[in-house]
Amino acid sequence: MLATQTINNDALWQEADADNRAAKPRSITRSFDSEIAAQSRQGFEYNPFTFREQWRFLQSMFYKVPQGTQLQIKRRYGGGAPDDFIPAAEVHNTLLRLFGDELHPCIQKWAIHYIPTTAGARFNPAIDDPFFAIEGTQFRNAYTPSGIAPSQLATERPPQWQKYLDRLMPRDQICTTSQGDTLLQQVFFEALIAQRIQHPEVPPLFCLLLRGEHGTGKGYWMDNILRPLIGETNFIAVTLADVQKGFIADIYNSTVVHIEEINDSRGKSGEKMKKLITENQTRVEAKYQQPYVANKYFNIVASSNVYDPIKIEQNDRRYFVPVYSKHLHLNRERFVIRRGYETARSVSSSFCLTVPIELNIRFRVCMRRKGSDSGKSCISTIETK
Repeated sequence: MLATQTINNDALWQEADADNRAAKPRSITRSFDSEIAAQSRQGFEYNPFTFREQWRFLQSMFYKVPQGTQLQIKRRYGGGAPDDFIPAAEVHNTLLRLFGDELHPCIQKWAIHYIPTTAGARFNPAIDDPFFAIEGTQFRNAYTPSGIAPSQLATERPPQWQKYLDRLMPRDQICTTSQGDTLLQQVFFEALIAQRIQHPEVPPLFCLLLRGEHGTGKGYWMDNILRPLIGETNFIAVTLADVQKGFIADIYNSTVVHIEEINDSRGKSGEKMKKLITENQTRVEAKYQQPYVANKYFNIVASSNVYDPIKIEQNDRRYFVPVYSKHLHLNRERFVIRRGYETARSVSSSFCLTVPIELNIRFRVCMRRKGSDSGKSCISTIETK
């Protein structure tokens, strides 16, 4: 047993040492052996395991980005906190604080050389990795997955979640497919939520328009239930004026865009909304950055207290408009709903994370005929997976 364990330890030592040699920055011209030997002569023993841990930390938590004509260093943080610029001196100080006397002098000396270079940040929810390459060019992934995982496999809709759905769109409200089949609005709405959580890389090509009286839970649901489930940084709330501005890169760094209090019955924003809903790629620009072509991964959810907030042509299949939500009771309804949502958020997480997606959400839907609010919305195509 002892002999086998020694051989395994030797093999692991050799593996770690080989990793360290391969990771030596090309900008360091002296050989790995000569640098390690020089430090050994000064009394610092080479431990391949701690050496590897230290340069891996540098490569995983720091990266370089172009800023004007120079490269600047940015630091990643845990818990969904945004990346931030950091001076080179603080990189060295960070290593000293974390590794103390075990910090190898070569790591301290080569620290900035270990930090990888990127061409900037791009949003890619198809992968969870913090960095990814496009045709050999490395980018920082601006997508941060949600840390919420299902606690158990949900097989039926939780009662609190059902109560919420009944308030937003009662269970007698249906959609009608282009083939004449009917589907509950609640089922379609729920499938959209599950799709946004389980497959954020596939953008739905329609806008969900939620209308209802003030206090019926349209915005509260998105802010307090949906946002944690898809990831805090992947949700953005904007106004209609915001999406018509020149700098809209933030919108393309999200999986759900909530347009709050939308009211454009005159149709002035029709073309802009059409592009946001249906275009797979567009040229975007952020402040102080060069324009670039961004892929669309987001679904637009618009909410309004107005009965007819958007001018939608009868044959326009880019919108799904459920029934107008009304209060069930006149007294203290907002308090009852708000208190119920707190419970619904905790019990609906596992259900939305595990519910089977029986519908292909890459379809377009059209609004009810003007002057009617029977609860029927026309869906052009629905395909089972």
